[in-house]
Amino acid sequence: MAVLSEVALAASTASSAAAFALTMLRIADRPPRRRRPRRRRRPPMRRVV
Repeated sequence: MAVLSEVALAASTASSAAAFALTMLRIADRPPRRRRPRRRRRPPMRRVV
């Protein structure tokens, strides 16, 4: 199903963009007061061509 692969691709892109933004903020900001437990990352889904 093309829709599922597109949704998965969009989700992975959004999550990586969010992770990048969080990393930049964390680097630019002072050390966080409280570290949130890191969620386990799922292995990247294979992209269906």
